[in-house]
Amino acid sequence: MSRIYEIFGTNAHAMTRALMESAGAACKIPSGASVALKPNLVVAASPETGATTHAGVLSGAIEYLRDHGFRDISIIEGSWVGDDTGRAFRAAGYEAVGKKYGVPLFDLKRDKTRRVDTPLRPMDICCRALDADYLINLPVLKGHCQTAMTCALKNCKGCLPDREKRRFHAEGLMRPIAALAAQNRGEEDLERLRALLEEIEGRIARREEYAQLDSQFHAQIAVCSHNAVVSNLIPVITEGVRTFARTVAEPEYVQTLASHRAVYEAIREGRAADAQEEMLYHLLYNKKRYRHG
Repeated sequence: MSRIYEIFGTNAHAMTRALMESAGAACKIPSGASVALKPNLVVAASPETGATTHAGVLSGAIEYLRDHGFRDISIIEGSWVGDDTGRAFRAAGYEAVGKKYGVPLFDLKRDKTRRVDTPLRPMDICCRALDADYLINLPVLKGHCQTAMTCALKNCKGCLPDREKRRFHAEGLMRPIAALAAQNRGEEDLERLRALLEEIEGRIARREEYAQLDSQFHAQIAVCSHNAVVSNLIPVITEGVRTFARTVAEPEYVQTLASHRAVYEAIREGRAADAQEEMLYHLLYNKKRYRHG
């Protein structure tokens, strides 16, 4: 069973050491393992801005690991698309930490990548992250314009090359959510999704307002994914869908019904790749309509 440890104070170095000691972190790492520390380094900014992991967190983690016999330690990170990681390393104080402890810093933007099969699709991931025996995620808890907050999961996106980061932003949320729904949905999930679809079809046939039902349909796709992170995004999804659904004109009803039905059928039959593609066609149609409407 997972446990959550808390610590309060103002000394990031001491707090990190104490927290790792309390959690018994060294017991979870194989003896002699290579350990990669993955901080959150978005831009060239000091930790006081709240945007980057405090350098004291890194130094505290390094000292703790060294005290427990780990010698092969590295710091791996890549700044966001368009920024320079080396400049960010210096601004955040990571370069000074690396020099003090003799720990190398690796810019993942310059790293080689390896293609890895995932449940959604093949993905390129930086080799430094894949080849480390143990990776310690050191994120920053902060606000996010789309998901309200960002933390550990989002920080792992820094292990992707820029081209993958761009692809993720272009794909948005609903395509991979549809694929997860096709893989993980249960019969009760599917029955609820079918009922919502049929109710939407009935409302459209009667020329009645259906925006609320449409948002519930997309939210139910998220429920079908059985993913804890996705479940937390449901309020974001429903609000966005309601905005689009209210703009659909009568001549577009046929396309709306067909695209909803195609997404449902792909999820019902467990066709993850097709669920992604059908959702893409649905979103692209809405995007084109929204821009030119």
